[in-house]
Amino acid sequence: MRNGTLHQALEAFTVDAATRLCSETAGGAEIPFELTEEPGGRVPLYCYRPLTDDFIRPRLALLSALASYTPAARALSALGARAVLVKGGHLSGPEAIDVLAVDGEVIELRARRLSIPATHGTGCTFASLVAGRLAIRRTPDVGREVLVAAVRWAKRRHHAALERTADVGRGLRVVVF
Repeated sequence: MRNGTLHQALEAFTVDAATRLCSETAGGAEIPFELTEEPGGRVPLYCYRPLTDDFIRPRLALLSALASYTPAARALSALGARAVLVKGGHLSGPEAIDVLAVDGEVIELRARRLSIPATHGTGCTFASLVAGRLAIRRTPDVGREVLVAAVRWAKRRHHAALERTADVGRGLRVVVF
């Protein structure tokens, strides 16, 4: 069954985001690519693979500032989830801003941006911290205040752990508690 409100909100955000990214390329920004050699055949086949993540990731702050961003987050939470948490550590700027949409309200969770190499499992770690904090409660009731407090606690612990990432070889880094 199609959810018209969700569809409209996500479509509006998609159109706005595509328009914004197109204006970036029209202004001279280039989408990076890599050249790969496909095996097989007598003659090598070279393919261009656009590195869209490398193009979009530095522009996520622009996309999250679009007027259609918050309604899309709210529409997702209206599907029945009590809350929607959108990580913002991949954005640019002096702060890492996560967005929590809960009970129709959007809360920004801010922390000083860290300058660390790419680290594996940060989103999973953050989600686990939230789930663990909620799981240790003595009562099953999780009201808005409890949920927001758990996410704020997890954000603080996660940020502290990110300051102590460790290199485990082959260019991989992990979070250390």
